[in-house]
Amino acid sequence: MAIKLFSSKWISSGMLLVLLLSMAMLIFASINAPQQVWAASSDAVVDAKRKAAAQLLKDGKFADAISLYNEVVQADPAVYTDHLQLARAHDKLNHSAESIAAYKKVLDLIPITTTNADERAAKTEAERKAKVVAVRDTVSGKIETTADEYVKKLDLLEREAISTRNLAALTKIFRLKGSTWVAMGYKDRGYLEVVANLQWQKTNVEVRQGQVYRVRAAGTWTVYAANPAPSDLTANGLGKKNHTGYISGSLLGQVNGKQFQLGEDATFTAPANGVLELMEEELNHQDRIRNKGSIAVLISQ
Repeated sequence: MAIKLFSSKWISSGMLLVLLLSMAMLIFASINAPQQVWAASSDAVVDAKRKAAAQLLKDGKFADAISLYNEVVQADPAVYTDHLQLARAHDKLNHSAESIAAYKKVLDLIPITTTNADERAAKTEAERKAKVVAVRDTVSGKIETTADEYVKKLDLLEREAISTRNLAALTKIFRLKGSTWVAMGYKDRGYLEVVANLQWQKTNVEVRQGQVYRVRAAGTWTVYAANPAPSDLTANGLGKKNHTGYISGSLLGQVNGKQFQLGEDATFTAPANGVLELMEEELNHQDRIRNKGSIAVLISQ
């Protein structure tokens, strides 16, 4: 039997079958070749991100490393080493939930009965670290709860000290409360022991322009230039302004060079963005350097 091809050529049915199969293979290859090229290109991009993420982790840029590793594991989720690196980065930033999840993913990807040395080492690390992070997270929670309860008790004692006008007790309470705030890393409040004979001293508070803040001070400092004889003054100072417009011996504040009067209990609207600085007010620093003592200052919103 013969079949006409393209109206002018004649071939056997067997040859036609071979030709059709060859054409089909060519068509299939032409269709898949771009996909293969794309796949190879995609793998190269993932590998480049993987290498960059590893370098960021090595350089201590953990947040950037996490961002890249998230892209890597989304594109290629079956590589346990990527999840292990991601877990390590989260662990460095104390991201407990994220690091535990990544460590568990490592365990899911490694066969239980693996004999591969690298896999066994990764499995051991993931199991150990997941437990450590879980315990750490529990301990951190207990510390935060204890600190909150402790500060609440100090609040009660503070009200009692104020009602009985016990300045010595109030100063101790301010120092205990302020130290706790600093230790806990609270972002919405701050504390500083302002020394009487130093110039501008930086607090741990970054203020935002237009935001209202409260500053409270407890204790006394000895001011030598305010009177012929040394005077023990609170943050309110002598109570009268000098020719600079501020009260001698009082607590003064500034943000980015913009100064304002404070005292034992004052509020201010931040004139600019920046770090709050505090200082005892004197006409000049030569008068200030003879002063002695310090006062405890709490800053809150």
